[in-house]
Amino acid sequence: MNISEKGQYYGEEKKMIKSSGVILSEYHYFAKKVDWHYHENPYFMYVIEGHLLDINKKRTFQCEPGTLLLHNWQEPHSNARHTETSMGFHIEFERSWLDQYLFNFNLLEGSSALKNPLLLNLISKIRMELHQNDLYSDLAIEDLLVQICTSVNNPTYSKTSILPSWVSKIKEIIHDHTEQVSLTTLAQMLNIHPVHLSTAFPKYFKTTLSNYIRQTKVHQSICHLEKNHFSLTEIAYICGFSDQSHYTRCFKKYFNLSPKKYRQLIHNK
Repeated sequence: MNISEKGQYYGEEKKMIKSSGVILSEYHYFAKKVDWHYHENPYFMYVIEGHLLDINKKRTFQCEPGTLLLHNWQEPHSNARHTETSMGFHIEFERSWLDQYLFNFNLLEGSSALKNPLLLNLISKIRMELHQNDLYSDLAIEDLLVQICTSVNNPTYSKTSILPSWVSKIKEIIHDHTEQVSLTTLAQMLNIHPVHLSTAFPKYFKTTLSNYIRQTKVHQSICHLEKNHFSLTEIAYICGFSDQSHYTRCFKKYFNLSPKKYRQLIHNK
C-alpha cells in the first residue's frame, strides 16, 4: 500500500503553506482513480470543485462541493473522480501541533464526514485568510484552526448517545429547503411542538435554530461563489435569502467582508 508523506496528495499542487506543524494546501485532482493508500498525518479534505468518491474499509463517501472529510491517523482509503476536474483544500496536522494544544484525534476512528455548518464556515474563513495573506493572516489561521479542532474534539453530541429522530431530519430539511420557513411549519414537519423545537435545538447543535439556518445558507452560497457561474442576486435566490441585500448582510456577519469581495479574493489566484 502506498504511503503519502506529509503535504503530499494525488494531483497538481496549486497553493501550499507550511508553518508550525500545520500544512495548508490546494490541489487539482486529475487521476480518475487513486489506489489504496494512507497519509502519515491526520487531515481535513474540503471539496472545492467536482464530484468524487472517497472509499475506506467501512464506507464510501460521495463528495460534492462543500463536503468536508476528516481522515484520521494512517487511515487507508482510495478515491475515484466522477467529473472532468476536481479540486480540494487540505489541512494537515503534525503530531507536535496537536500535542501543543492538547488535541487528540486518536479518539476518532477512521474517516468522518463533518456537516456542521459552523465548522464548514470556519474552513472557508481559513481559505479566505490563505488567499488574503496579510500581516494578520497567520494569527487568524492559527485561531481558526484551534476553533475547528476544539469543535471536532468536543462534538455537539456524543455519537453513542440516543438522539431524537428529529435531530437528523431537521438537518436534511434545512439543507434542502430554499424557501423561508417558520418555526411552526418546521415543528409540523418534524411532528413536535414548536416550543420544544426552539428550546431543545441548542442542546444538540450548540447554537440557536435561526443562526444554524443562516450558517447553512451562507455555506451553500460559498459553493456557488467558488464556481462563479451565478450572479450574487441569483445566488441569494438559490440559497433562500429574501434578496441580495439580506444575503450580503448575513455573509458579512460571518466573514467580515462582502460575498463580492470573497469571490474576488478566492478567484484572484
